[in-house]
Order: sequence, then structure tokens, then C-alpha cells
Amino acid sequence: MPNSLSYLFMSLFVAFIFVIYICSLILSKKLLNSKKNTIVITSSFIILQLYFWNNDFNDFTKSIVFFDSYYKCEQWNVPLPKRTVLQGSSNHCSSFYRTYIKEDEFFTFYQTELAKQKLQGAISDFIAIGTSKGFVVYRDDELISITYKCLRNNYYQIKFSYQINQAT
Repeated sequence: MPNSLSYLFMSLFVAFIFVIYICSLILSKKLLNSKKNTIVITSSFIILQLYFWNNDFNDFTKSIVFFDSYYKCEQWNVPLPKRTVLQGSSNHCSSFYRTYIKEDEFFTFYQTELAKQKLQGAISDFIAIGTSKGFVVYRDDELISITYKCLRNNYYQIKFSYQINQAT
């Protein structure tokens, strides 16, 4: 499914341009002379359509080229592992991210990053949940959980859950 309705219009526009290009080559009888151009244009068209219509390919491409670097919520920023892509909306503090790192890399990355933030005074404390399932971060009167979940092969999800601590 497309991520945006504009993808439908863009896909139709690109398909229309592709058909016009092929028709012009056929009418000018230069199709045999321009095989390299046709191969490049056709493969570019297929890759562009995969990017628009296949969410897995879209996320994979974004994780290499347009990855997210930080999770931001109010005045708290925490780095994200490399090759991490936001899933959904970024206008609230409980976000889902897709990442391509393994569980042990996730656990090691956040163990060191949260320890740095604790030394800098950005967070009060943090606790590991289980053996590499995630972390609970205490920050003043806020409680933030960072969980890691394998949804399917090569598809890992990082979820940030933000809530106000009711114990105060």
C-alpha cells in the first residue's frame, strides 16, 4: 500500500512519461539503437515504483539514505541506532521506529547512550527490562519505556512509550 495518496498521482505521471518514451522510440525506429537507454529507463521506472508502493523497500531505502538520528520528545533527545526509520507520525511522544540492527546491538547501544545521559543529568535513572527487551527511563516526573521487538525476518521495531509518572 502507498504511504501517501500523492504516490498514486506520481506513479501515474511516471507511467505516462514512460509510455510516451517507449512510443517515441518505436515510432522513430531507434529502439534497437537505444537498448542501453531503454534498459536504464525501465529499471529506473521499476525501482521508483518499488519505492512508492512497497513499504519494505521504502523503509530499506530510507534507512540507508534518509535515516532518523534522534528521538525527540519535548526537551528530551535520545540518539537512535543507525538505519532507523520513523513509522507513522512524529507529532507525539509515543513513536514507532523500524530498525535493521539486531537485539544485542540495540541493547549495547542504549546501555551506553542512557549511561551517558545519566552522567550528563538529562535523565534520573534507567533500568533494563529483561535480557534485551528494552529499558525504562526515569526523567523527573516522566516515565519513558524503550522497547525492542522482532516482528518478522529483518523487521525490528523500536517503540517509545511516554507517560507521566503517577507515583508523585
